[in-house]
Amino acid sequence: MVSPTRPLILFLFASLLLGADDWYLSYRIRTDRFIPVYEHLYLSKAMVPFRGHTRKLCTFAAETKRFRNFVQTHSQVLLECLFHTGVLIRGTSRTDRLAIERDTTTLILPPIPLKVEINDGLVTIYEVRSEK
Repeated sequence: MVSPTRPLILFLFASLLLGADDWYLSYRIRTDRFIPVYEHLYLSKAMVPFRGHTRKLCTFAAETKRFRNFVQTHSQVLLECLFHTGVLIRGTSRTDRLAIERDTTTLILPPIPLKVEINDGLVTIYEVRSEK
């Protein structure tokens, strides 16, 4: 006998998978003597759906239907959420001919596979981890 809640659970699970888009997101900022000289946020829609386990990272209230628009208007809060997944910091120091010391620091957020769900004014972001 089939449980009356089983079709509902299958429907909700299918809607979760069908309503989510897959994206890659990465970020890089470089400073020269602690002054930002280069900053770029890379966003790319995945060509193949991700497979693996998802982990919920954050949920935002936003009146948007497209993830690109959300990233353009809410990039700072999105980056704060994603920095918890891990960043790389590279620092170099050199002295040129005039004995001027140059400190360059680069903060890198490596490409992260994300599953993004936009429903009823809420943007929910999941990190996708490959199956091991």
